[in-house]
Amino acid sequence: MRKSSNKLFLPLVSFAAILLLGVSPARSQCVFANYTLTPSGLICGSTTTITMSGSQSGVSYQLMGGSPSGDIGSPIAGTGSAISWPNVSIAAGTTYLVEASKSGCSGTVVAGTFLYGSTLLATSDVTVTASNNGIMCPGGSITFTATVAPAYGRANITYQWFYYDGPPISGATSSTFTTSTAGAYSVLVLCNCGYQMIQCPTITAESLPTAPGPVSGIDTISNGAVTQSVYTITPSANATGYAWSLSNAAAGSITGEGTSATVIWNTRFIGTVTVNASGTALCGNTPAAGLAVTLLPRTMVSNNHNIY
Repeated sequence: MRKSSNKLFLPLVSFAAILLLGVSPARSQCVFANYTLTPSGLICGSTTTITMSGSQSGVSYQLMGGSPSGDIGSPIAGTGSAISWPNVSIAAGTTYLVEASKSGCSGTVVAGTFLYGSTLLATSDVTVTASNNGIMCPGGSITFTATVAPAYGRANITYQWFYYDGPPISGATSSTFTTSTAGAYSVLVLCNCGYQMIQCPTITAESLPTAPGPVSGIDTISNGAVTQSVYTITPSANATGYAWSLSNAAAGSITGEGTSATVIWNTRFIGTVTVNASGTALCGNTPAAGLAVTLLPRTMVSNNHNIY
């Protein structure tokens, strides 16, 4: 009988020890180990694989989070080793948690991480513009400006300007670059989610237009007998257009953009007016060439004096 009572006494001692430690047998079955989740912070892209550093056999693990927050996929059974959730969609600034559970035990969070996604930098995300449409006037300069489309989490943007197919330009490391040399350039844009080499608009050196030739046309008019006249000039080198004007608007109206213009005379105007023409270009206009035209009363018409 003594031997039998000793066998009964040992389990009672063990159970008492558990009670003294403050952990019941049932409660000890619901203690889950904590782990870490990776990655954390910035994710370049819209999906990633989330990995938990370990797991317990016989325990199920549910990944939670996203936008809106909720369960992601189905629970994964613990293996005693690390487990992963592939192709998890990354929302902008979201906490992801893993809840452990098993039969008879309520769910407990055992791991967490904070992730935010940013799109990879694409060529279409970078725009480079040139001042004055890339046309550089004598003694002038052109400023390039690189603009990166905004994206959540995109940061640490840096720039390096290059001579196109050439070496980097020393000190040219901001979002703008000013040059007084015509030619082709490119810019390397880097950020925490990739890089792109972008070709810039080509800079064209523009010359000032030369003065146009003299204005040709009738210079003495019998007003009323002649109501309109056509005037021409010799083309101006480097001019992209021509500006015509009358020194006295009361004399009539003038229209023309090319090397010829038509004047509609005011039949009541008597006096002298100058028909002016100048070459125009992006970098400026030429000095005007002019022809003085005298409008006489109609009674003074004389074919002998080139008056009409």
